[in-house]
Amino acid sequence: VLLADGKILVVGGSDERDFRGGIYSSAELYEPATGKFAATSSMSTARFKIPDVVVLLQNGKALIAGGGQRLDVYDPATASFSQAAGGVDRPRQFAAATLLENGKVLITGGYDENAGPATAAAWLYKP
Repeated sequence: VLLADGKILVVGGSDERDFRGGIYSSAELYEPATGKFAATSSMSTARFKIPDVVVLLQNGKALIAGGGQRLDVYDPATASFSQAAGGVDRPRQFAAATLLENGKVLITGGYDENAGPATAAAWLYKP
């Protein structure tokens, strides 16, 4: 996600082992001006398959809502993650998150860690 300072927050992912043990909780900041990555703190849990569930909140923090059951918030001012209140009913992969005009985030769809059927469920995050 593009942060207010122009850096890009890159979170989670997996290696060739995928869900069999190669999932990351790490995060990096990409600096477009220099073309370099720099490590930042790690999330509270490893996450992967989260392409559309990282949202820049109105307060400048970033919500990470996919690939796990917990919600994490990244604060660029302190370069740290904290666990947000609430969460989703089970880890969701390939869900979508949308910042609403009122500052809340609508999290929809996805499927669970067992690649079971997709869900039509939706959750509302209130910062």
